[in-house]
Amino acid sequence: MTSDQILEKATEHDKGLLTPFGRMSLEVLREGDNVVVLLCDSYRNVALMEDSGCTAKVDNNYMGTSTPPCAFTLAPAELCE
Repeated sequence: MTSDQILEKATEHDKGLLTPFGRMSLEVLREGDNVVVLLCDSYRNVALMEDSGCTAKVDNNYMGTSTPPCAFTLAPAELCE
């Protein structure tokens, strides 16, 4: 599945869940049953935060600290063992 297909499936019960993200780019990396979500600016140049689905807190919050590229740095399969 593509990132868009995963997001569509995950929010099909409530499309309003994506509203707070507005024009930001929301990417999904899936490895087996594990996922990491990457939130970037609307131009897909700068990462804002990155989070796995298996930890209680946001794994990487880049807002206000730096301007890393919009690229995954977390590996879902390794984080969610």
